[in-house]
Amino acid sequence: MALPDDAEALTDLHTDVWEEAYGALVDPEVLADRRRRRADRVRRWRESLTAGPATTYVVPSPAGERLLGFVSVGPARNDPEKILPETEVWALYVRAECYGTGLGHALLRRAVGVAPAVLWVLDGNERAMRFYRRQGFVFDGATVREPVGLERRMVRRGPAVVVRDRRPEDLPVLVELLGRQQPTSRYPFRWPLPFPAEEFLARESEERAWVVTVDDVVAGQVTVTTVGDDDFGRLWRAGTGRANAGLGCVSAFFVDLDRRGLGLGGRLLDTAVAWVREQGRVPVLDVVQQHGDALAIYRHRGWREVGSARPPWLPDDEPPVLAMVLDDPSGQGRLATTHSP
Repeated sequence: MALPDDAEALTDLHTDVWEEAYGALVDPEVLADRRRRRADRVRRWRESLTAGPATTYVVPSPAGERLLGFVSVGPARNDPEKILPETEVWALYVRAECYGTGLGHALLRRAVGVAPAVLWVLDGNERAMRFYRRQGFVFDGATVREPVGLERRMVRRGPAVVVRDRRPEDLPVLVELLGRQQPTSRYPFRWPLPFPAEEFLARESEERAWVVTVDDVVAGQVTVTTVGDDDFGRLWRAGTGRANAGLGCVSAFFVDLDRRGLGLGGRLLDTAVAWVREQGRVPVLDVVQQHGDALAIYRHRGWREVGSARPPWLPDDEPPVLAMVLDDPSGQGRLATTHSP
């Protein structure tokens, strides 16, 4: 927990992260004025850390020479009718170098866990909006005009839906969940698997893995894996013009079918796609054509087919597996579709 002696470091961090997050959204003079008023802001931070109603948690760098992120939480403000959750996230920021590392999620979880909460986000701050949606927050329609721009209110009520990094202790739960949903979803297509299910869920080529929880109960997973030199890798490279290092494969993606309607799959997929794009790479995946619901969702979300291939495990009487890519929203880098024999 932050102490009054952290006031200067917090002021500098707060100034830096505002410029990183709001540089394209806020009048540059507003940001410059914050730097000019550093002494006053240090004083205000010290007062808040001494006797303010909010509690602030910070994360220092490994060497301890500066702060990497902070979160401040306190009682919900501007709620005379007491219709909002009691806790408000007053501020949550991490340095740009920490985007995609899970630091923001760790700070939020440290401050409020998975409990209901309310917060305000600057209109146009799409990164923050995506992050809070993954943590179960939704817009409730309330807005307020501040000097920096339009603020929009987000609220998280029960059940609490959270996307977080997968932990080793999640694997037994995921193995059970995978087997329970397979007869209905037919995912994985091969079943039973010819190897331990843990190896399907946590692959050697895995780069990142997330789970979605509902009221702190694991309810699904998605991973991002590297791309190899097989038929699918060839199709993805041809369809995007990228080398393997410029691609990220969405893999081992499934949710608890008993939790349908909560948007769990969308939150997991958005998390994986956002992480791949933050690395400057293109998201790719493969999908069995019999998984019609999944294929329809991918197409609806803008995924594009770039060909098809027959992996060794696919029965001869089944149609080939589709290779898909998700183009940059600008449409740049879109190449012609190819098809394997």
